[in-house]
Amino acid sequence: LLGLLLDIMIRQVTDNKKTLDDVFRYLYFNYAKKNRAFKDGEIQQIVEEITGKDFSAFFDRYVTGTVELPFVELAKLAGLDVTIETKEFPSIGRIRFLGKDKKIYSIDTQSAAAKAGIRKEDHLVSLNGETFKNREEFLGIISSQSVGDILKIRVRRDGVYLLYDVKVEGDENVTCSIEMQENVSPKQQKIRVGLLTGK
Repeated sequence: LLGLLLDIMIRQVTDNKKTLDDVFRYLYFNYAKKNRAFKDGEIQQIVEEITGKDFSAFFDRYVTGTVELPFVELAKLAGLDVTIETKEFPSIGRIRFLGKDKKIYSIDTQSAAAKAGIRKEDHLVSLNGETFKNREEFLGIISSQSVGDILKIRVRRDGVYLLYDVKVEGDENVTCSIEMQENVSPKQQKIRVGLLTGK
């Protein structure tokens, strides 16, 4: 994303005469082909040399800084409307299992399930007394819960059946949609075409 935003900014300040490709080309001929490594701050200097513009604010904020990337705002320079949505969904953490006996081969050690006592190599048996055949059904049962609910997970470990109370937590799912604006300026149109065609 950072590279895309930098590309848009370069196109914006040079009226689409220069792009991020020019930066990569410069790096290839002046560094890669000469077996040179670039130092901190040199990328900014190269961008400024190619564009003839000051990029200190961009690099201070979004490269070395921690300011959230202005993706929505900069995308408008290319005549693009970006919508970013964050939705919470119920989760007990990342659990991966295989086979008919649903043996866990991977579990996030910081997940709600692991904190409740479920371990790698346990065999999943049921959730709230409900059995499941595959991962889709497993996730379906979890998604039917609400954040804060207690999910009773039965597992088999070394032939012994164990029941754990796992508190359902909230996780985030981020979606992004991009639409082309209809009424754009010639400059926006030029930048957008450039991004889509790589020219």
